Amino acid sequence: DNRESKDLINQALEVVAALPENRCIAVRLKLQGFSHAEIAELSGWSEDKARNLATRGMHQLREQLKNLGLKR
Repeated sequence: DNRESKDLINQALEVVAALPENRCIAVRLKLQGFSHAEIAELSGWSEDKARNLATRGMHQLREQLKNLGLKR
């Protein structure tokens, strides 16, 4: 149902917001479809740092969603 979907989305957004600041930024940009090169350009980080933060942040996000029973 629509209410349940909104609750799940809100929980997922809370998980993203709780990530360490740089990982949160990288994950938000990655989820919006930005490439690692684009994240690097927008943030002022090196491409390696952007890739590392996005990859580790997405892994952390998946693990936390799984722990909450939200990953399908």
